[in-house]
Amino acid sequence: MQKKVLRRIYEQFDIEGDIDPDLFSFTKKELDKAVEEGFGQPKWGDPNYEFLQELKYNNAVFAAFKTHRQQNDLAALLVDDEGKQRPFSDFQKASEPVIGSYNSTWLKTEHDTAVKSARTAARFKEFEKDQDLYPNLKWLKSRAVNPRDSHKPYNNNVRSLRDSWWKNHYPGCVYGCQCDVKNTDEPVTHRGDTPVNFLSRETTQASPGLDLNPAMTGSVFTEHHPYIQECYPSAHKAVANFLKNLMKKDGNKS
Repeated sequence: MQKKVLRRIYEQFDIEGDIDPDLFSFTKKELDKAVEEGFGQPKWGDPNYEFLQELKYNNAVFAAFKTHRQQNDLAALLVDDEGKQRPFSDFQKASEPVIGSYNSTWLKTEHDTAVKSARTAARFKEFEKDQDLYPNLKWLKSRAVNPRDSHKPYNNNVRSLRDSWWKNHYPGCVYGCQCDVKNTDEPVTHRGDTPVNFLSRETTQASPGLDLNPAMTGSVFTEHHPYIQECYPSAHKAVANFLKNLMKKDGNKS
């Protein structure tokens, strides 16, 4: 796949207006496997089936933006430091760090994040079903050997499941977070933005792209992810056209 993609880019693939299908498919398949692992695989007719499809569609959006960013980063290597076009073999060698970062190092992090986020979404869906008996949620401390200080003030907080605070705060809103949450009938201890520690003004910022609860958005990553926020100028149009054609193609298959 790698050599095929590089050859396509080397031979003047439209890196601005199109999305490389192989790079896109490689990322999307990995993310779809991750959300199925974390959320489960409900059958058609199950209330959660449509939600899983929403997660997968938003995986496609994310994969398309990532692909557009990656193919443009690769195209920047077509010329050397003197502005001369590289022979294909040199271009292939120069591309190795970019290919490795996007499709190995970063993809592993994205996969692990998708598993965690989908699992969180599944749990919130279960909490919603049981809210008549257990209307509140309790934040559980991290299982990490060295838990981050920023989430410690949340430990044992009890908030209503209906509290909008959960939209921006949830286990997994920071990369590598190993906190957890459970439903409970214990009384509420905190509401909304009430400080969790009056002696500290420390606030916890979600990682870029993880700033909204996936159970409420149907998406692992948000539009604030760097692939989208720092995309090339032509990305939005290219992604929209690609996804439109992809959905049309999938519709013709059904």
